[in-house]
Amino acid sequence: MAVAAVVAGLMVGFVLLGPRVTAPPASASAPAVLSIRSHEYPEWVRRVVASPPRSGQKGTAVLAVQRLLLSLGYDLTLDGVYGPRTTRALQQFQQQSKLSPTGQANRATVEHLVSGTWWYPVKPGDTLGGIASLYGTTVQTLRSLNGLTGTTIRAGQRLLVPRAGIGGTITEWGRYRVRRGDTLWSVARRFKVSQEDLQRANAILDPRSLTPGQMLWLPARSPQPQEGTRLSWPVTGPITSGYGWRHSPFDRNEQEFHEGLDIAVPVGTPVRAAASGVVVQAGWMGGFGYGVVIAHGGDLQTLYGHLKRIRVQVGQQVKRGEVIAWSGSTGRSTGPHLDFRVKQNDRPVNPLSLLPPR
Repeated sequence: MAVAAVVAGLMVGFVLLGPRVTAPPASASAPAVLSIRSHEYPEWVRRVVASPPRSGQKGTAVLAVQRLLLSLGYDLTLDGVYGPRTTRALQQFQQQSKLSPTGQANRATVEHLVSGTWWYPVKPGDTLGGIASLYGTTVQTLRSLNGLTGTTIRAGQRLLVPRAGIGGTITEWGRYRVRRGDTLWSVARRFKVSQEDLQRANAILDPRSLTPGQMLWLPARSPQPQEGTRLSWPVTGPITSGYGWRHSPFDRNEQEFHEGLDIAVPVGTPVRAAASGVVVQAGWMGGFGYGVVIAHGGDLQTLYGHLKRIRVQVGQQVKRGEVIAWSGSTGRSTGPHLDFRVKQNDRPVNPLSLLPPR
């Protein structure tokens, strides 16, 4: 694709109010080009196109697919493990690309994946810090996406850079240049967007890493809960992990986005429906363990994970407060608890926004 075409595409829809929000200048967007010739891609990309990984596999091929997905905004961890999270991200990508949503990284899927990524051609004098600022991301993210062990780059090298907002649920509507004293929270509050969406749209692994002059993509505002919608607590216990970014409980060096609340309760604690609705999923859900999903109307769903035993079945009508399962520690879990999540319009919502104070 020609650079001019990319610039034109980026400029559409960026007319915003206020002196601090601007359309991305040509100097910031011009380097965002798509490589269309296979020999221009790094060797690790050519290898994964030729030999995609299989489900359950571990290693560099899986890590390559994860880097490509993460650069497009899909929610996963760069752990080199082809597990449920990577499978879900691939299924979402396949659905959006009108491919069969198998979750398998076949050659057609990987070729489509590569064709949508952005690659920056390094020029003499470029630094990782300068490139990171250009794309509203961090040096750490660029190193992770490209498998770099240091900060040394060379002219002519092509670097994978984040293409914010492409991964399904986040759509960018403007850009903002960070000023001294800004925090991720203050920027999110100023533009009335979710801090979590802002962090994810810009592939920011460390929310403390904003620097003056950095350009941020502004994501579309998160869906708001329906007027009058309230939920009941499914169990009573301390919240051990809240909604949002956190250190992975399995690797403290990794950060991940937690889409729900972890509520610590003993194994066998009754789990109750947070509102009346119909069961749309019940059974084994991979890393989520045994789980239940209830639809409540208005595109609102509640999810209950890591259960020991399930009492309900798909299609069953349940009432608010009805026992639907018993808590456990199944799936990818570090101990007995309930993972409680809420989705609206198929997007995660902070459950605390719908639950009564305790």
